[in-house]
Amino acid sequence: MSTSPQLFFFCALHCEAKPVISHYRLKKSNDTHPFAIYRHDEVILTITGVNKNNMAAAVAYTLALFPASSPVLLNLGIAGHQTQALGRLFLADKIIDTTQPDNVFYPQWVGLPITDFLPLHTVPEPSEQYPDTALCDMEASAFYQIAVKFSSVELIHCIKVISDNEEHSSFEMNAQNVSDWIADNIECIVAIAVRLCALKQHAVPPTHPQRAEILARYHFSVTSKARLDQLLQRWQHLNNHQPIPLEQIPAKNGKQFLRWLEQQSQPFKL
Repeated sequence: MSTSPQLFFFCALHCEAKPVISHYRLKKSNDTHPFAIYRHDEVILTITGVNKNNMAAAVAYTLALFPASSPVLLNLGIAGHQTQALGRLFLADKIIDTTQPDNVFYPQWVGLPITDFLPLHTVPEPSEQYPDTALCDMEASAFYQIAVKFSSVELIHCIKVISDNEEHSSFEMNAQNVSDWIADNIECIVAIAVRLCALKQHAVPPTHPQRAEILARYHFSVTSKARLDQLLQRWQHLNNHQPIPLEQIPAKNGKQFLRWLEQQSQPFKL
């Protein structure tokens, strides 16, 4: 089994995840985790639970548990829309948190095998009031806000399948409906994942300017180096590319240095 997964799915509900679990033949982890985690080779799927807090915690937990350099991160699930037909698949081209209007994200797509894009509004609770021309869900903004700390925007996307509209209330759907809608779109979902994984292979992650100095100071195993690169990338995102104060860090070895970097990246603010 690969020590460094490359493709991560995050679904709020098991019924959303079920077709992906089946397609990739994912197996549930026997270890104790706060979230249900499924894996096969380089593919990880986490069932996060509904709402922003659960999604944010699940993304942070999973990516800390499975260090990866610039992984492909996908939020797959259902969304409402005023007029779009049930079961139709869309990618989000703009994500807005309705409770925090300054939290606006713009996913970047490069030659993905889909042409259907819509803005996506993340709301705090189920609602029958649909924003004009936009999708509506309860997790995407939190997913994206945490995901960008771990990977490149070209590799992070929200894939949504229409589950309700003005003619069909969200209270009418059931778990089997949701699984069927996702299953009907599984070929397109997998094609998106394949395209992004290919893009990742051609992308050269930026090297942190202090990486060579850090490697000279401390010893790291191969696995620890992957974790180091992930944490260095996160440091740059969180600290606006400010240098790491190496002379001030009370670390005697690589393990202590990684622990210090992890502490500097907490907590994740929503």
